[in-house]
Amino acid sequence: MPLTLRSEPGLPDSAIVVRGGAMLARDLALAAQRTEADLGYPGVSVFASPSLGFRELVLAAPALRVYSVVRRSTAAAVRALGCELIATGAPPHYTLRLPDAEFPTLARLRDAFGPPIPNPGAR
Repeated sequence: MPLTLRSEPGLPDSAIVVRGGAMLARDLALAAQRTEADLGYPGVSVFASPSLGFRELVLAAPALRVYSVVRRSTAAAVRALGCELIATGAPPHYTLRLPDAEFPTLARLRDAFGPPIPNPGAR
């Protein structure tokens, strides 16, 4: 089922962006391919909010509960890579539109999210 687009103001540069898991290159590549098949462009699922802190954001995103670790970035950091944050699905879900799904882009994306952090919302 395709994701619905939400119409809302863009995220401020300071907004926290979280992705579940270790962000291995092969996992990012598969996610980017699935998103391209569904939405017509390469991308990955992330969670973000203009007002929530890290812990609150993770707890507000039930889909993140299955991950033992999460990785954290900011809207400014992912935009600096040429990515676009598109409000999709139910808040706080976003699709991070990638300029391409090539390995160097995926490696820069992974690096922009910093090291894995224990997930405060893990089951």
